[in-house]
Amino acid sequence: PADWSLTKASLETSYGVHMATHMAIGWVCLGAGRFTFDQEPLSIAALLMAAFPRLPTNLTDNRCHLQAFRHLYVLAARHRCVEAVEVDTKQPVDVHVSLETKQG
Repeated sequence: PADWSLTKASLETSYGVHMATHMAIGWVCLGAGRFTFDQEPLSIAALLMAAFPRLPTNLTDNRCHLQAFRHLYVLAARHRCVEAVEVDTKQPVDVHVSLETKQG
């Protein structure tokens, strides 16, 4: 059909699916790739509460997923970015970086 927003698939997709999809996209692009999620128990608990499994069925459904819970992912976010800057000018510079893991 000419109007893709009214297709049967889009009408059968619940608000919770849209919300979970957008949260996942936001988490993948967290801080423009400069942030990751911590693996501490408190951080994992915050992520579980943010991604509460019973998502709403429509826009006004607040009985099973509190709005505040979905923002708890912030407690698990950690800034992990290597930024090389020139000492005198404080401008970003390109440098070769190699990482070595514990396994070698």
